[in-house]
Amino acid sequence: METLFWADGRSQMDYAAFGDVLVFDTTYRTNAYKKPFVILVGVSNNFMTTIFGCALLSKETEETYNWVLATFLEAMDGKRPISVVTDGDLAMRNAIRNIFPHARHRLCSWHLERNAAKNVHRPEFVSDFTKLMQMECEVEEFESLWADMVSPYGLQTNAWVVEMYKDRERWAEAYLLAHFFAGMRTTQRCEGMNCYMNQFLKVRLRLFEFVQQYHRGLDRMRIADAEAETDEIQRTSALIVARRVEEVERRLYFIEMYSQPESSWTVEYYAIKSRMNCSCLMFESFGLPCCHRIVVMKYEHLLTIPPSLVMRRWTRCARPVAQQPNHGQMSRTASQTARCGILSSGYNLMLFYASQGQDSFEDAREVEYEMTSWMRKRWERKKNKDWNTEIGEASNGQFIFGVGDPLVVKTKGNPGKKSSAQHYQNPRKCSHCECRGHDKRTCPKLSSKHRMDDFPM
Repeated sequence: METLFWADGRSQMDYAAFGDVLVFDTTYRTNAYKKPFVILVGVSNNFMTTIFGCALLSKETEETYNWVLATFLEAMDGKRPISVVTDGDLAMRNAIRNIFPHARHRLCSWHLERNAAKNVHRPEFVSDFTKLMQMECEVEEFESLWADMVSPYGLQTNAWVVEMYKDRERWAEAYLLAHFFAGMRTTQRCEGMNCYMNQFLKVRLRLFEFVQQYHRGLDRMRIADAEAETDEIQRTSALIVARRVEEVERRLYFIEMYSQPESSWTVEYYAIKSRMNCSCLMFESFGLPCCHRIVVMKYEHLLTIPPSLVMRRWTRCARPVAQQPNHGQMSRTASQTARCGILSSGYNLMLFYASQGQDSFEDAREVEYEMTSWMRKRWERKKNKDWNTEIGEASNGQFIFGVGDPLVVKTKGNPGKKSSAQHYQNPRKCSHCECRGHDKRTCPKLSSKHRMDDFPM
């Protein structure tokens, strides 16, 4: 076992409803094999973090991330996100370009702020860089402010600064305002989910224990109550309509903040089409109507929010109740082990009913014998033709089932202290014969008398 990806039915349902924005990050020291743990998350209609899938990797290369994203895409019935947020890892970036070529890729602002401090060593610059990164302004204004910021610090030739300017369309709010990210600028949801999962995922966990603990944490998270994290209506109390202009097809509203006329926004209202546009572009990037639009709604005495300003993914009906994952497609592409698990799950209910009475038991037993005989003959026919190791036969002709235990891997992140996995792979040597697998108490080369003499009762 080298690389593992999994997502349950609830995660597939959540992705179908909320998979427009994807955030993923890597964490370390969660298992005995030192395998990097990748968690792919999004935000639900309650503005809560929802998990779409997870993966354990053998290495952190472009090829591996290509596999993770391609497998993720297959598990989610081919639905691609429109926006992706990552920490900027080069292998991740290339994989996103390969698998999600049309998705808008955003770099985590928190990681960029840390990188600025690491590469420039000027606290004043880091502060100015962060403000400019988050500033909601026009592209022309950003370009002017960038030049004014870099020049006083003499950083025109700084390699990191030059590289960041080339990549500005992936991190500057001025370039990302009109793109939907569901309010996410950082991988904080991944970081927070990693912190939460670390309560359940310990470094000593073997693979089967790891999966069990992961689902234990996932179940607890899913029963948590949702809490609202934003309220645009309260912000309208600080806004006023400074001016209104009537035109043929629209009305222009110039909104200002009370006592701060320098802060202004323009809202276009098309009454016939029941549509609004705002210069802040919050709806385009976040999916919720901004406080400036709400001011206009009140001014126009609208009794309901215009349908054009209601995004389904934020509503209570965002997740269809009857929606189920496409198990048919999964069963055609899954491995032998996964297919066996799907069949076992499907037959469990039948076994329960068949065991309730002697007649049912005997009928089920007869059907089981006939079905097993038929499947075995079918397997033997295909084995003689073109079956390979993927469907149950090893190269030496022996029947196999399942996969081997993963190896300990080297990671890009901090590996921390030596993992207890070395205990499993390199057992302690015997102090007498220096062979592995036993100690002096059980050494076969020592007589029982010597062992008793060395270790008196």
